[in-house]
Amino acid sequence: MVHAANDQRFWVEQGRLIAAEIPGTTFVPLPRRNHVLADYDPA
Repeated sequence: MVHAANDQRFWVEQGRLIAAEIPGTTFVPLPRRNHVLADYDPA
């Protein structure tokens, strides 16, 4: 599961909690602020 480390909509800790509930999931924080990952975004 990927999550923007500085997401302006949902805190990164919320992403960690969700990922912890999904068996076999690895949490990967991305170095970005935007909530939506665009195809042109280097992250």
